[in-house]
Amino acid sequence: MYYRITRVRHAAENRQAMVDMLKSKEDIIKSFEGLRYVRMIAVSDTETVAISEYETEAALNAVQGRFREVMVDMMPLMSGPPEVLHGDAFWEQVLSAD
Repeated sequence: MYYRITRVRHAAENRQAMVDMLKSKEDIIKSFEGLRYVRMIAVSDTETVAISEYETEAALNAVQGRFREVMVDMMPLMSGPPEVLHGDAFWEQVLSAD
């Protein structure tokens, strides 16, 4: 698996607007071939970390342009540019089937 980790800073009152915007783009996001899931984690009231799991690095690279189309609408809700990291998973321990 290959992961994209995005750290976003935003005003506390913008979190729901970010969720609403992403929901409005759900069909686009679901069409990203090789994307298995996206999770957003509230690190604080003003910081969110998004973790996206792709089948391969090639799958992530193939949707980068379309991903930017989604992010352009989110930029006004952010306090600055997102920090993006990505890489291969090299260890995992699954503790339950849920």
